Amino acid sequence: MRTISGPSPGDAAAPPADFQELFQAHYPRVSRRAAAILGDRYAAEDVAQETFCRLLFNPPRHRSNLAGWLARVATNLSLNRLRGEAGRARRETAVTAREVPAAASAEDDALRGERVALVRRALATLPERQRHCLLLRFAGLSYAEVATATGVAPGSVGKLLARAEEKFRREYLRLNGGMADVF
Repeated sequence: MRTISGPSPGDAAAPPADFQELFQAHYPRVSRRAAAILGDRYAAEDVAQETFCRLLFNPPRHRSNLAGWLARVATNLSLNRLRGEAGRARRETAVTAREVPAAASAEDDALRGERVALVRRALATLPERQRHCLLLRFAGLSYAEVATATGVAPGSVGKLLARAEEKFRREYLRLNGGMADVF
């Protein structure tokens, strides 16, 4: 395992001085980036802490663009956290739906399940960047937050989202025999 200056995870010794300097210099920016994506200061602090743990115990090979590396790691950790939260919310919703008998019939449930499957299939056809932008926007992030999370230029987010939405719409309609029941 490579480290900034040598400690292993089990070392009781304090982090090396250069790590402390890097932490002081970059922590505010990393924390702000995570907060912009997550919209939660405490969650952002957790992500920033995890980002610096990765720097300490698994640093990049080249430190010429350390700020960029930290930003990418913080973005990926934040997106992973959002995905985890979305999955947790889906599971909780599914459990709640099972606990409270819904007025919907079995037929309605089956149709809803088919729609969800179609949406997933249509999303799977999008290029990864378009899919991430669309999901982040649908999750409620602003254009600026989507730009930060994905590394896309802020001025390009609108065009990228418009293309993603159009491609998603076309693919969904194709898969659903031309019926636009989710739009």
